[in-house]
Amino acid sequence: MNANWNKLFGRRLLLSRNLVSGRRGAFTGFGGWRALLAILAVVLMLVIGVTAAEAYVLQGAHVLDLMIGRLGRVRGLEVHQQVTLYDDRFSEGGTAVLNEIARYRPPHAFRSDTTSDRINRIHLQLDRSALTVLDGRLSDTAETPYDRYKDLLLVRDRKLLEKQLARLGVDVTVSSLGRFENHIAFVVGARYPDDTRSQVWIDKETFTPLRWLMRRPDDPPGAGLEVQYRNWAKHGPIQHPMQVTFIEDGRLVREIRVQRLVVNPALEDDLFDLAAIRAEAQSHHGIDDAAAVEDRPAGSAGKATEDFKTHYE
Repeated sequence: MNANWNKLFGRRLLLSRNLVSGRRGAFTGFGGWRALLAILAVVLMLVIGVTAAEAYVLQGAHVLDLMIGRLGRVRGLEVHQQVTLYDDRFSEGGTAVLNEIARYRPPHAFRSDTTSDRINRIHLQLDRSALTVLDGRLSDTAETPYDRYKDLLLVRDRKLLEKQLARLGVDVTVSSLGRFENHIAFVVGARYPDDTRSQVWIDKETFTPLRWLMRRPDDPPGAGLEVQYRNWAKHGPIQHPMQVTFIEDGRLVREIRVQRLVVNPALEDDLFDLAAIRAEAQSHHGIDDAAAVEDRPAGSAGKATEDFKTHYE
């Protein structure tokens, strides 16, 4: 019995050695070992490369903090700018030009006063409250997506900006690296090249905003609003974009060009008194509707004016 057992065990042991030897046979020669080392080197480089790339992408909160630091600190800002609207319904070659004064009181208060021969518009934001007044009357639309471009320039406090972006659909816990035109940028809110999520792009070298993609869950591919911040210039202690473009569903619909900028101007508190401005605008609702109709321009000019107000509201 023992002899048979030893004989059987010996055969199995020999078979196992042959199998192991056969599996190793591919790497027993000098060339085989060199191939194995080459494979291991490639795997090691891939692991190191992925780890280094992930380590180099800063967290979204850190990127926002660096961006705010690069924009600079001010008590207030007054920006005189020209706003151009692009729409084929406009009679003036598909464009309309408005003058606007934007006043910033970081990080909580913003007011813009827009004027033309067709419209007078006041937009005010104070903390999380906002209102819009059109020709002296309170608008049903307190804020539009176009008004949000200023958030990256106004909210110069990292925690407040994180909360504001989160409310607008940007997941600040996600960050990656991406390329836009000739810029390498940190993408806060998405994994590049995913452009279906709301995201903020910040230049990797200058830490100034490049673009803000505003997406809704039901938007088809390529749809939504994109704000681009261009031609950054230094003004004393701060940096500010001299051009802001708005691209909606792949088409240029609006453009802001800065004409003059005043750092730390005297901004009266009355300019940002939301309650008082609201009360004054609401008082105009008591005007007789018939009188309002009589004052409205007649014919095609009147319709064009109403279309313009609807577009800009």
